[in-house]
Amino acid sequence: MKSIGIFLFAILLSAVSLRAQNDAFSYVSIDKSEHDFGKVEANSKLECTFKIKNISVEPLVIRSIARGHSSVILSYEGEKIIMPGNSKTIKARLRAPGGPFSRRCVVEIGSNNGEFELSFFVKGNLSGN
Repeated sequence: MKSIGIFLFAILLSAVSLRAQNDAFSYVSIDKSEHDFGKVEANSKLECTFKIKNISVEPLVIRSIARGHSSVILSYEGEKIIMPGNSKTIKARLRAPGGPFSRRCVVEIGSNNGEFELSFFVKGNLSGN
């Protein structure tokens, strides 16, 4: 009887663990989590893109795009909805700040199962530093 109780507890624990893994990467894939500009000149205009793909079976909605710092501008073209199997390109533009820099960018995405954040980083170093 004790072994049946332990077995049922293990099954319940497994189900809870699987539910906890239901995060952003169950819904989207991203081509890179970081873009390193390397050494850049002061006040250089920098631009890179991050491609987000909907790998779920339901439409996803971009709720907001947030920059981690005022020097970063995030944008995308077209609809907020990303249909299953489709992708959306997020463009990050910034002017190189002084010294080494690393900026976190966040995309908030909604689905029928809730909302989640997807983060990526832009970084680099001012020449001579």
